Amino acid sequence: MNFLLKNLSNFPKVSYNLDSLNKLLTNEPNNPKFLRVRGEIYQRMGKYEESLADLNKSLEIEPDNSEALEVRGRTYFMMGRYEEYNIDTNRSLEINITSAFSMESRRSLDLGQPPKFELNDFKRREKIRRRKSSFVTSDMQPLLSASREEGHDLLWKSFRNC
Repeated sequence: MNFLLKNLSNFPKVSYNLDSLNKLLTNEPNNPKFLRVRGEIYQRMGKYEESLADLNKSLEIEPDNSEALEVRGRTYFMMGRYEEYNIDTNRSLEINITSAFSMESRRSLDLGQPPKFELNDFKRREKIRRRKSSFVTSDMQPLLSASREEGHDLLWKSFRNC
């Protein structure tokens, strides 16, 4: 579990992330959270069709998941599918009005500007995410003593709160 916590959010180590997620998805092929994370990794690798396959499956299971909608919207944008990007961004904001990504994307479109998906923004967000989630790796006892289902919930709460 410690390996998973340290490496799932560390996107530069893509091969470790994919190996970990593929193993998890072998046991739980319909886990929407694992599918969303793998979809985001595929998107960052430029594998947009694979990304959409995972994100669509995740959204079939959890249609109101604003994070999956954000990632799918970003994938559509990178593919030049702007109408679908706009639909997912708006839907994500309906579900989670505090989504910084969706609000920035919506603001850019309202001003007639393309949204910016810069590497530095991803790096900055990843740095903040790691800092906020450091408490998870420092106190593993709740995860170690939790049941499998509780462990998944604790793990994903830590990622979601970053």
